[in-house]
Amino acid sequence: MGPSPADLHGLFLTADLATRLQRVGRRTADASDADARVAREQENYVLGAMDWTVVNASGPPGQTLANARVLLRDPNSGNQNRSAR
Repeated sequence: MGPSPADLHGLFLTADLATRLQRVGRRTADASDADARVAREQENYVLGAMDWTVVNASGPPGQTLANARVLLRDPNSGNQNRSAR
């Protein structure tokens, strides 16, 4: 089987620490094992150059979807940055 003709448009969702802490604190019966400790550790991750489009995901899910749709139409229309921590 050969390569797929589909393009990949990677989206990297970000949210500030307070938002992430609030979200992990509300989780129950969730598949993720991330907790407040993991959220705090993420502040120190060095990800290097980011080839994916960075999407602000600090708001409600509908707003994150809207942000992503705008950026997929025009990747330069508000991409916070192309280099993540």
